[in-house]
Amino acid sequence: MKKRKVKPVKKEKLEGIGGWLILPTIGLFLAVGLWLFNFVILGLSLSSEESGTYELITFLISMIMAFLAVYLLVLEFKKKKHFPEWAIAYLWAGVLVTILLSVLDGDYSDVFLTVIGAIIWTSYFNVSKRVKNTFVN
Repeated sequence: MKKRKVKPVKKEKLEGIGGWLILPTIGLFLAVGLWLFNFVILGLSLSSEESGTYELITFLISMIMAFLAVYLLVLEFKKKKHFPEWAIAYLWAGVLVTILLSVLDGDYSDVFLTVIGAIIWTSYFNVSKRVKNTFVN
């Protein structure tokens, strides 16, 4: 019997916005939309007499988080090397925002899932080969 020659298979280099990295990308687009929606709705309600400190704080947080999400998308699509660091900071800022808003309104139901999500995605951004190969500029 003849031995078959086996051609070596080229390993695909993991890079680009694909794989699991697509999920945070979709999340950032959704975050921009939701934070801006929140910003507009709260901006309209601030003119009423019923608005208070909670609405003002949420309005300011919405503005800041929307700006950061847009900034992160710019970093991501330019494949900047600082994107993973900023993404991790954004995740943990989201945890702080969730805790702050939970303290203000007394509803702590979102805190646990926000922390778990931040832990999972922080781990992903620190370990992923795709992230290391993509964000090099």
